[in-house]
Amino acid sequence: FPSHDNMAEFDVLNPYHKIKAGLGVYKNSQDAWEGQIDDKILQEVALLSYNRGVGGAMKYMSRNGIYHAYNIKVLKYKNEL
Repeated sequence: FPSHDNMAEFDVLNPYHKIKAGLGVYKNSQDAWEGQIDDKILQEVALLSYNRGVGGAMKYMSRNGIYHAYNIKVLKYKNEL
């Protein structure tokens, strides 16, 4: 994940850099919830936070719970790999 130190080396048109950045954002989302929620639902909540931000995920979960059709679909694909 690009840091402030190496942002000049980050190329938004490079697919490798985009994937690495996306994984970094997901990891940050996961880290935000780790230790605060049950590990059994960490992937679902981290994915929700990746897409909505932590605040948006909290708002969504307060109204709808942790499951979102998109997240279910993504995690299904992950389990098939």
